[in-house]
Order: sequence, then C-alpha cells, then structure tokens
Amino acid sequence: PRSPIRLRPNAGSGVAKRRTQPEVNLAEASNPTQIGKLDSELPPPPTTYRQALDPEYANEWKEAMEKEIEGFRAFGTFTAANLPPDKKPITAKWVFTRKVGGDGKVERLKARCVARGFSQRKGVGYGPTHAPVARSTTLRLLFITAALKGWDMSSADSKQAYLNAKLDRPLFLRPPP
Repeated sequence: PRSPIRLRPNAGSGVAKRRTQPEVNLAEASNPTQIGKLDSELPPPPTTYRQALDPEYANEWKEAMEKEIEGFRAFGTFTAANLPPDKKPITAKWVFTRKVGGDGKVERLKARCVARGFSQRKGVGYGPTHAPVARSTTLRLLFITAALKGWDMSSADSKQAYLNAKLDRPLFLRPPP
C-alpha cells in the first residue's frame, strides 16, 4: 500500500501542492552489502520503490533496477511513444527479491518491472496465453535415456526470457518511478 500523500495549500494561491520526498543522495548513502549475508539475518526485501531507496541498501537496489532496464534496452522491449487519446496505459511497479543460494546466503538482488495486469480488460489488454512447459514425466524419460546412452547433458538459463514474446497489438505501459 502507498503511503498517504500529505497535501498543504500553496501560499496565497489556494491550490493544493503535493509534498515531495527529499532526494536521496546515493553517492553519500552508507551502503553495506547484502551479498554474502544470510538472508534470514536481513530485513525483508522492499515492497515499494520508496523503501528500495532507503539509504542503507539504496545503491544495491538501484543497481538491480538498472540491470532490469538495461535488459529491456538490450532486447528492444519498449519504444517511447505518445499515448493515443483512446488508450489507457497499463501501470507498472517494481518487485524486489533476493536470489539465495543453497547455503542461505544472498547471491544477488533482483528488481523486476512488472505490469499491474488488473488494469487490463479482457479482449482489449490481453487474450488467451500459452507457455509451453515440459511435463515431469517427459523430463524423467529424457534423463533416463541420456544416462543409458551415456549422453552429456547441460542446462541453460535465458535471462529475461519473457521479453521475447511476440505481441499481436501494441500495448502501452506507464513505467514505474
């Protein structure tokens, strides 16, 4: 949930003005690293952008957000566009998580820009979706066959694989702060 916005009148004009948060100077912030620490000993990841800019870990979360944005640029995911008058943008927000290793220690921080899909309307903002997934029995059969035939196996991870989806119509997204 968002923090309430405190409104106060602008002197003499009678117009309400939004109070802004003070800028966080990331260069001067004290930033102990979360990497290598036990996840259980750290506070929970931030749930809002404002919390991510808390001076204690601001540089690390900002770096995670920059990596996500760089992934968008590398894949050509978005192009800047003017919003047509008959369209409403889908809003987005940041989701922050930690990648934890088998030993319980933080390996890296992840920030994901996610669309707030509840603002879409069926048939306008989305349609049927399909994501091919191998069944576990198929994978077991593959592993057994590879073991019996002496095949070498390896796995691969595609970072930001979800960015490769083809769209059949333009979608307009309002980026998070």
